[in-house]
Amino acid sequence: MQVILLKNIYDMDQNRKIVFVVENNKLERNLIKDYFKENSLYDFKYFSSSTECLAALNLHPMAVLIDYDLKTINPNENDGIAILDKIKTLEHNTEVVFYSQEENMDIAIATIKHGAFDYIVLNENQFLRLENELSAISNFIFHKTESKKYKNLFWTVIVLSVFWILVILILIFTGIIKAGSGVWVEA
Repeated sequence: MQVILLKNIYDMDQNRKIVFVVENNKLERNLIKDYFKENSLYDFKYFSSSTECLAALNLHPMAVLIDYDLKTINPNENDGIAILDKIKTLEHNTEVVFYSQEENMDIAIATIKHGAFDYIVLNENQFLRLENELSAISNFIFHKTESKKYKNLFWTVIVLSVFWILVILILIFTGIIKAGSGVWVEA
């Protein structure tokens, strides 16, 4: 019984969604770590540069939370749009959320146009807002997956219906079934 219990805990741990956090300011990164350290829904991976983040995309994260202003500490860093474009090229199912101290509507609109899930201006509720974004992304992915299932089911029903209609028409034209006779198989 103990072995099964341990296996279930291990399986639950494997089902946690991976979230990348890219923050080059060590203090900010540690604040985010402290806030999310008790979170059991997500497995957080922290990076200090976009290069480290991009190199780890083979882990297929659910989301990347990234500081738009990475150039403030490292002038050689890519700008936010370039990083977003690279992430979307390499891992198109990963959702990206930018956060920044700067309230710039032009930047926010540009990131959304390039495929970002959201752009958050940080304030006193920043960690709660990041947590809410992760929940919204998780729900979005769940509903997207469910809609694909129904879309596939719809097309499966259509194909099967067309198949059976063709079978019946072939049987009618070959004379195995007489149309309107109520007899399905001739003797």
